[in-house]
Amino acid sequence: MVKLALYYLKDEQESIDLVQELFVHLWENPTNLSEVKNHKAYLYTAVRNRCYNKINRSPTLFNSMDLLENEPVDQFDFTELIQTKELENQLMEAIDQLPDKCKEIFVLSRFKDLSYKEIAELLSVSVKTVENQISNALRVLRKYR
Repeated sequence: MVKLALYYLKDEQESIDLVQELFVHLWENPTNLSEVKNHKAYLYTAVRNRCYNKINRSPTLFNSMDLLENEPVDQFDFTELIQTKELENQLMEAIDQLPDKCKEIFVLSRFKDLSYKEIAELLSVSVKTVENQISNALRVLRKYR
């Protein structure tokens, strides 16, 4: 968290203070966190927003928003990165719950980009079996979310 604040504020002590103030605020207002589903993403967003606020309110400390304008927005969109990683982890957990044969066929199809025909030949099963296993896998994965 401090590293993210340091990126925006360019002052180590200001960054430490900002993050500490955020945690004090969260400690004093725990009801806010009960609604949060993704705590890491919430914290990164809170730090980023507090940095923006500090920059906007302190023109003497920071000359302008030029610090932020030169960086692509997506470069430090930690929220999206964390959410993507969590979804990926959830997907892998769900795939691990599939029966072995179903899992093998699904992985070959979705991650190895093999066609149904190629999978059927590789595993010595019919194309219809591959279709059925993929269908079963997708049905289970839809329920998992």
